[in-house]
Amino acid sequence: MIESFTMINKKLIDIKDDNILRKWKKLQISVENIYINRDKIESNLAFHFVEGNLITALKKGDWILIDEINLASNEVL
Repeated sequence: MIESFTMINKKLIDIKDDNILRKWKKLQISVENIYINRDKIESNLAFHFVEGNLITALKKGDWILIDEINLASNEVL
């Protein structure tokens, strides 16, 4: 993505619209900031997966009683 900004900036030299130039520059800065901070982003995730009772029971092969399962949506089933 960062390399593509070099080509885009070459093409934008001929454009006189300041609004478009400003938006591209803002996007470029955002992408560069993400690239610079990617190690921090990867190491400081905002969530942690914790297995619930359902997953634990499935792994152990235990029985599961689900009350009113017929009311669940198709995605849940």
